[in-house]
Amino acid sequence: MKTTLVITLSLFIGIGVIGMQTIHAQDNPPAPVYMVIDNDIQDPEGYTNQFLPLVQRTIKAHGGWYIAAGTGTALDGAPPKGRVAIVQWDSLEQLQNWRNSPEYKKAREVGEKYATFRVFVVKGTGTEGR
Repeated sequence: MKTTLVITLSLFIGIGVIGMQTIHAQDNPPAPVYMVIDNDIQDPEGYTNQFLPLVQRTIKAHGGWYIAAGTGTALDGAPPKGRVAIVQWDSLEQLQNWRNSPEYKKAREVGEKYATFRVFVVKGTGTEGR
């Protein structure tokens, strides 16, 4: 009887621990990544009319979304060279899938006619919105 009770209690405790780990994992999703863009635009009309609609469609289609876009203001150091944008992605893998997509590569070829690109990625802290 004692052996059966010990085994039953051990089983319930084990299931409880696994359940708590699952709940905890759901409460802490992976931190997003942010793509920061500072494009030096040589032809604003071409950039706005030819490139932006293409690239914005590809970003949306691949699960990214704009957090901010426009002219940046320097608080310290040199000001941004052109149009600044911040795009949020759920993961670095999602961003890389977008960057390697044929749709983005085609849009980038168009964009290079109108601007030079400076793009980098920053990993989120996981505390966004807190």
